Amino acid sequence: MKSATYGNRKKKDPILDLIKMHDLILGFIEKADQLWGVADNRAPLLKVEKGVIRLSKNRFDEVPQLDPLYRYFRRLILEAQAGNRSALYELKTYILELRETWIQARKLYNKKKAV
Repeated sequence: MKSATYGNRKKKDPILDLIKMHDLILGFIEKADQLWGVADNRAPLLKVEKGVIRLSKNRFDEVPQLDPLYRYFRRLILEAQAGNRSALYELKTYILELRETWIQARKLYNKKKAV
């Protein structure tokens, strides 16, 4: 079953790829939060970091404003790795907001393309 966000893909959709990457990062953030204080949460945090690095490398040249945001995300990850749980929650909030922005941008683009 396909979700409304992902839909059917016949052609490469870079915005959809970004949305999926945000979903992966959010999953690893959740895993790190679940393991906080109970077990070693370094592995999920490293995967979050790799995801953010991937986002920064696969960015759109038309949106250079994201570069400082991705650098800030990496700082939040370092703070979380140092034991600051609130940094993890702040990162989650930003990733959720950015994901929602990409979803809206994709909807608008597809709507204009259909007209």
